[in-house]
Amino acid sequence: MITSNVGLVEVPHVTVPASTEGLAAGAKEILLEDGCSMLITFIPGVKNNSDP
Repeated sequence: MITSNVGLVEVPHVTVPASTEGLAAGAKEILLEDGCSMLITFIPGVKNNSDP
């Protein structure tokens, strides 16, 4: 995934239930100087925090 620890930008997951406000708060805006001159917003993934 692009926002994983082996992707372009690491963005920590948000625990479900995730609101739009929670996703927006966890998002990161990054300027990737090597590939694009535009500011890119990376939105976090979501995860379930319960044990199986």
